[in-house]
Amino acid sequence: MDVLAKRYTDDEVFLLIGPFGALMTLQYGLTSAPASQPRNMVLGQMIAGAVSLAFTYIPEEYLSVWVRRAVGPAVAITAMVKLGVPHPPAGAHSVIYSEGKHNWTFYGLVVLGTVFSVIPGILLNNLSSKRQYPIFWTKWLPVLRERLPLCRRTPSKDKLSSRSESGSQTGRSSKAHKAP
Repeated sequence: MDVLAKRYTDDEVFLLIGPFGALMTLQYGLTSAPASQPRNMVLGQMIAGAVSLAFTYIPEEYLSVWVRRAVGPAVAITAMVKLGVPHPPAGAHSVIYSEGKHNWTFYGLVVLGTVFSVIPGILLNNLSSKRQYPIFWTKWLPVLRERLPLCRRTPSKDKLSSRSESGSQTGRSSKAHKAP
């Protein structure tokens, strides 16, 4: 996506890879973390970018660049937290936006790149029977699991044996008792 953006804009628009590296770490390494859920990823990027870019419209006579670099991300992170969609890579992008060197085209590419990163994250993370991704947007996921044989979950033998052992320790049995 970065190559396409550079090609069609004569190197004026590009993506910074650092925050996207942090995004991939969350998406593939910490799949159950709230910050790595698609809702937080997309809405966090949208909120942080819009808030930080809004600060760039304040003239430097009223708000110098060094103050903007501190206040813009602080307000953006506060907005993400208050709205319940904190996302650390969005906080990193808000620092970049608040410098005033990037415009709404850059913002659009970052949000689009975040949306596009959700698709392979869903597909790859759900190939494993030990993971579920996303955790919070799961209304449609059971339907997907029913239709795709690779995504079907089967209880592992370890979990089944630990359940039967814990049932016998508490005096309960997994089998129904018949009255004498």
